[in-house]
Order: sequence, then C-alpha cells, then structure tokens
Amino acid sequence: MLDNEFHRNFRTLYKLWHHCKLLILIIFTTILFTVASIVLAIGGEIDITWGVKHPAFASFLLNEQAYDEDEDDSYADSDLDDSDDNDTGDDLDGAQSGDASKDADSSSDASAEASGETKVKKPTEYQETKKRKVKSRYYSDPGKIALTTDYDYQVASGDYYSDALFIGDSRVVGLETYSSLKDEATFFAEEGLTVYTMMEKKIATVPGSKKKVTIPTALKSRSFGKIYIMVGINELGTGDTDRYKNQYEDNINKIRSLQPNAKIIIMSVMRVTAATAKDPVVNNVNINDKNVAAASLADGVDIFYFDINPLFITKKGDIRSEYTWDGVHLRAEYYSKWVDFLNEHGV
Repeated sequence: MLDNEFHRNFRTLYKLWHHCKLLILIIFTTILFTVASIVLAIGGEIDITWGVKHPAFASFLLNEQAYDEDEDDSYADSDLDDSDDNDTGDDLDGAQSGDASKDADSSSDASAEASGETKVKKPTEYQETKKRKVKSRYYSDPGKIALTTDYDYQVASGDYYSDALFIGDSRVVGLETYSSLKDEATFFAEEGLTVYTMMEKKIATVPGSKKKVTIPTALKSRSFGKIYIMVGINELGTGDTDRYKNQYEDNINKIRSLQPNAKIIIMSVMRVTAATAKDPVVNNVNINDKNVAAASLADGVDIFYFDINPLFITKKGDIRSEYTWDGVHLRAEYYSKWVDFLNEHGV
C-alpha cells in the first residue's frame, strides 16, 4: 500500500511539474536568491538597504549613475541638518567675514615658459563657511567654498570657441543642446559620464569619421586651445572625495600629456535644489566637497577653476527651483547665463 501511495504522489508531482514548469522554476529561483542574499548579508558580503533615501533611488531622478553597487553604504541616517554643538545651522553659503584663505595646489610642480620665464601660479582662493558635522563615508563638509581662479580674463569674441572642447555629463549635454556654443565648440559629452569613465568611454569623434572613439584617442588627432570639464554629479555616491580628486588629477595629467598647449578649465559641479538636497548622498554639501577638491588642482597658469554656481543659486546655496525642471538639470532658457559667464572669462 505504501508503494502505491508513493507512486500516486510521484505521478501527482510529475503532472504538476509537467504543467507548471515555469511557475515552479520562478518560485525555486526566488527562494534560492532570497536565501543566498540573507546568507551573504549575514556574512557581511553585501549590504541590503531599502527606501527612497538609498542612492540607487536618486539615480532614477538623475537618469544617470549616482551609486556604485560595489561600494559599502554607511552614509548619514538623517538629512543635512546634522550639526555639532558649535554649528548654528547656517546655510552652506553663510560665509564668515574675513579674508579668503588660500590652498596651494599640491598636485602640480613649478614649470617654466618656453622663454625661460617662471610662471606665476595663483592657487585657488576659498571663502570660509560654517562647517557642519556630516556622517558619511562619501564626503565631509570642507568648511569653505572654492572661488573662480583669479586671472586677467578677457571677453570672448570672434571665433574664440573654435578651438574649445567641452567634456562632461548630462549638464554639458544640455549646454551643447540648448546654447549657442553648439555651433562653435566641440563637445565630448554623454549622460551618466563620470570622472572614472570619461577617459575610457567611446563618446568622442575625430574629423572625417563617424565612429566613436575614446577621448584620449580623439585628442591625439586634433589640437585644442581650451578644454572645459564638468563631471561630478554622478560620482556623489561612488567612493569618497579623495578618490574623486585623485582620479580628476590623473585625467588632467593625461589630457595635459596629449594637449600640452591647451588651457584646462575645471567647471564647478552645479548644485541641486533644496528639495533634492535632502538626499543623504545627492546633496549640496557633497557637491561642495567635490568642488573644493577639484578646485585645488587649478594653478592659475594653465589650469583654471570656474565657479558657476552663483549664477543659479539662492542665498541659501541651492539651485533656484524655477531654473530647473527636475531639481538637477537646467531649463533650456537658463543655459544662456552659463554662456554669458564663459564669455566674460576668456583665457
């Protein structure tokens, strides 16, 4: 009797498998994946974090990479209002009175002009701000804001942008799409571009070819007089600020080796609106930390830092909500303000 019962159960399971193979596979796979995830999480191999505060959620807003899944998550549990006992809660741009401090560029050595005259460096100047206590593995509050490099700028005229190259992410794509520069300058820009991928992705073109190549390959076939760079919004949840700065420096050194006569302009990462900045990773303190780090690479000789944020921000340091359609990217009509700034700062 037991043998007959076994055969009946076997035939029942066989019929179930025969008619519901896909459903059974889905259920089995789900169970296996869940068990594996729990085991790995307990073992510390992965970190399971849920909720709209997760940086992965921000990537849907940016339509770009805002998070590296290989990185460990240990960012702030609350918004940007965390402060120590000495913090009065002033806004990011609540600058203290006094002279701006200077931070020498440690990444570049003294060099000489072709004539033998020593170049006079003008390291980035900074304006001090109230420093906040931040709990994040990705950034800290530097307690200062990087200012546009001090230089004898000229007003751009004529074919000034004919030898200009713009490298960057979706903000630079917007500059190409909605400004007058699209008919004058060259753009190597793509949504989601980062300081870590900009020298590897095939987003550039060379004269006479429609094939996409890497930026280093393109720079070997054409000379530029000015190279403008803006990356950083997609890196906010990938590594810390030191890693960002080191990679930025490596990229600049690579560009310099391929374009020794070009002026390199680091453009500040544009901030986001107050609503967007409530995110523990995609926020204006993080952006400012990245800007301060990148600005330290400028020397006022052939590498410059442009702070374009004052064109778009409120007194509290956030991008004006009316200037952006998603809290991150400018509306088409406001790119002209960016171009006006560039025209007034010809190098």
